[in-house]
Amino acid sequence: MHYLLGTHPTTDVVQATLGLCTSPPLGTIPIISTDYSGRHHDIRITTTAIIKSHLVAKHPLTMSTYTQSAIVWPEHFLPGTTDNFVSNEVIVKGVSVAQVWELLVDASKWESYYKNCAQVAPPSAGAVLERGAVFKFSTFGFPQLTCTVEECVPASASQTGRLAWSSKTPDGLEVYHAWIVEGLEGQRVRILTQESQNGPVRGRGQCSAVQCCDVMCVRCGLTVV
Repeated sequence: MHYLLGTHPTTDVVQATLGLCTSPPLGTIPIISTDYSGRHHDIRITTTAIIKSHLVAKHPLTMSTYTQSAIVWPEHFLPGTTDNFVSNEVIVKGVSVAQVWELLVDASKWESYYKNCAQVAPPSAGAVLERGAVFKFSTFGFPQLTCTVEECVPASASQTGRLAWSSKTPDGLEVYHAWIVEGLEGQRVRILTQESQNGPVRGRGQCSAVQCCDVMCVRCGLTVV
C-alpha cells in the first residue's frame, strides 16, 4: 500500500506512524512523500518498528484484546459493491445491553426517542420485531417503507444483538439496514448501525444515502448523527 502524503518528508512519516498505530497491517509499509523541490522519497518503515518505538517505548499502554463484532452482509448488499453505504457508531457507558435492545427491537417505541421516524406500523403479530416479520415506517420525509426483518438475534450480556431489515421502493431502490448491539469490557455498550443501498433515489434533492444511520442515545433520548 502506497501513501502519497503531504509536502514535507519528516511530517509525513510522523503522521503515517500515528495513523498506523491504531490498527497496523503486518509487514513493510512503503510511503511516498514529496519534498519542497518536488522530488519523491520512497521511505519504508515496518509496523513492528512503529509499535516498538512509539507504543512500547514512549507510551507503555495496556492494550485491549477484545475483537468487536461486524455486520454480516448478504452478497447483494456487500459494502464497496453497492451504490451507497453509510455507517454510524457510538459507545456508551452507564446503560445495559438489555436496555438498548429493548428500545431497538420494539418498533412501537421508535418515535418516542428517534426524531427522524414517523408512520410506524409494527408487524401484525406484535410490536417486537423478529425474523420474517413485516413492518412499515417513514424516515427523513420519505414515503412509508415496507420492510422485512432479515436477521434478529437478541442481545444479552453473553451474546451480541443483531437486527437487520430489507426494503425495496416502487422506484427500485433496494435497502439493507443492519444493527449490532454488544457489551464491551468496562461496562460499556457498543451500538453500530449501517446501511447499504442499490438503485436510484427519486424525488429528493439530497444525497441518496437517505437513511443516514442516526444512532440513538438511550440515556438522553437524542440521536448521534
